[in-house]
Amino acid sequence: MTLYERRGCWKCIEVREVLERLGLPYEALDVRDPEAARRVAAATGQRHVPVLRDGSTWVWDRRRIIRYLEETYGGAPPAEAELPAWMGGIATVEERGPAGRDP
Repeated sequence: MTLYERRGCWKCIEVREVLERLGLPYEALDVRDPEAARRVAAATGQRHVPVLRDGSTWVWDRRRIIRYLEETYGGAPPAEAELPAWMGGIATVEERGPAGRDP
């Protein structure tokens, strides 16, 4: 599991706290590294952090990341209204097509 973040970003810190609370091993990569930023943009079309990669699944927007982690690894997610699509998303590499482009 890889968390693409920017050090000092409060949204990224919140996601890291959830990862640590759930005891999940992860690698944190700062998007100030051009290669890390390129990978995120190619896979998701996003330039904002945090972004989580879990195998072939990419999740962006801290609220969606936290919901994904809770649902996948931590039991019931916190009660929250459904988030509109413009607030982030989840995609697998297969859904995004080759090199992260939409099919």
